[in-house]
This record gives sequence, structure tokens and C-alpha cells, in this order.
Amino acid sequence: MHYLFVRVVKARYLPTNGSPIVKISVSGHNVNSKPARKTTLFEWNQTFAFTRDAQDSSPILEIIVWDSPEPRLLGGVCFDVNEIPVRDPPDSPLAPQWYRMEGGGASHGDLMIATWIGTQADESFSD
Repeated sequence: MHYLFVRVVKARYLPTNGSPIVKISVSGHNVNSKPARKTTLFEWNQTFAFTRDAQDSSPILEIIVWDSPEPRLLGGVCFDVNEIPVRDPPDSPLAPQWYRMEGGGASHGDLMIATWIGTQADESFSD
């Protein structure tokens, strides 16, 4: 069985002093991150796995950053799931990359994430 993995690492240039959270949505599945730790950046370092069925209704992965405790949209990024690479261990883990967020108040905000398709054999599955 294949899984869609999303690793949310950190964000920079967010217009907040709060503890933002990340909301991830794909094919009717939704999950929220823990609040970010504030260092020089906002850090989550969390990995999420979603089951990947051939009949999935939506090929879009949405990763949205919200301010907390007041729910205010800071921005987000979207991906076409069909374009996310497949990783088969023992392939090297995919390095996270910076993506410019759109929408909300994060016109200059960036989100460091990695996305890939894998199996339960992936070392990130236990996370």
C-alpha cells in the first residue's frame, strides 16, 4: 500500500508572533500540526502519512499555515499529488525545500517541506 508523506519542517518571514499551526488536506483527509516552536524561524519538524488509493477524489494536496491562538490565514502551498515523486527505500530521503506561500498575510512567507509517495517500509512511517 502506498502512502503520501508530508514533512513540515519550518517557516520563515511569517507575519505573526504567535504559534502558527499547519493544516494539511488531501482527498478528504485533514490533519493539524502541533503549534510551531519559535526560534529564529517557526519550527514544526513533523511528518504525516496519508493512505493513497487509486480512487482518491482529489489530486490536490493543500498545506495551509494558520495563526494561533487566533485563527488567521497566513498563507499556504498546493501540490498536484500526481506530480509528487515516489521514493522506495533504500533511496535517500528527499531533502525538504523552501516554497513561497500564497494567500493570507504571508506574501513573503516561505515554508520548508518535503513530499513523497512511499510505503510502510519508509523510515518516516513510524513518525
